[in-house]
Amino acid sequence: MSVRPETRPETDPVLHERLVPAVGRSYFPIALAARLPYAMMVVGVLTLVVAARGSMTLGGINSAVVGAGTALVGPLIGAAVDRWGQRPVLLVVGIVNCVSLLVMSWVVFTTLPDWAVLVTAFAIGASAPQVGPMSRSRLVALIGRAIVPGRRAPVFNATMSYESGADEIVFVFGPVIVGLLATANPVAPVVGAAVLTGVFVGAFALHPSARVARGTASTDTGSEPARAPATALLAPRLLVLVLGVLGIGLMFGTVLTSLTAVMEDLGHTGQAGLIYGTMGVGSAVLALSVGRFPASFSLRSRWVWFAAVMVAGVIGYAVAPSLGLITVALLVTG
Repeated sequence: MSVRPETRPETDPVLHERLVPAVGRSYFPIALAARLPYAMMVVGVLTLVVAARGSMTLGGINSAVVGAGTALVGPLIGAAVDRWGQRPVLLVVGIVNCVSLLVMSWVVFTTLPDWAVLVTAFAIGASAPQVGPMSRSRLVALIGRAIVPGRRAPVFNATMSYESGADEIVFVFGPVIVGLLATANPVAPVVGAAVLTGVFVGAFALHPSARVARGTASTDTGSEPARAPATALLAPRLLVLVLGVLGIGLMFGTVLTSLTAVMEDLGHTGQAGLIYGTMGVGSAVLALSVGRFPASFSLRSRWVWFAAVMVAGVIGYAVAPSLGLITVALLVTG
């Protein structure tokens, strides 16, 4: 369902008059800043390992291990949130993530073997705070409480459009911040991510809205909620979706690693994040435009058309002869 012109996020009075007061005006800047460390981790670890250990291969492996840690442990963090609520889980993973980032900034410069760096990279990914999904969970719960039934659909669409745009915005500025900090010192992005995690993830965990998304492993009567069987995870339709998301992740990962190699050849390794951030610009523009798409532009059509654009952008990136054309190709790909 698309958002009708009279209910777009920027003009919808219900969104501003009902949802914002319900969640608090401080919520949105805190939730936005709390996402930044996640957007800085992969690029920051890659940049740091390449600079400290002098190996592009090791840097690429470490950045992949960060992603693997998030993919493997992320569902367990979600299960913990379902059981105990967001606040305690966020506080624990935030502390672990902050410590892991600081350990990485130290261990990479020691004489410890490469596996020690890999273990630290896995810990960084495994403890990555899932701020985006938790933010959406809070806002959906608040929409159900604060918005009258007849207005929930447009407000929900406007909120999800904002949430998608917020994710993309941090993935624009995250790599850019990494690039800017890395020009001063390659360890600065990782330390900066640790500081942001400690301050803003902590603030997000302690925000009053965390009470809305409490643990739901049991109901007030003590009975267990209905659960889908484990075999549902092997449903063909779900596996196709997983493979599609995996392909997108592989695309972003390979582009980051190859772009870092290109920038190293040009003598500007620390600026790879700046160029990589142009992908996020394209993604953010599209995410913020989704609410304006007509209902006739179906989800299936969007997947097909934008997948074709992404493939064309990746091909253009692979054959681009100059940094300027690489930047344009990444903008289109994003």
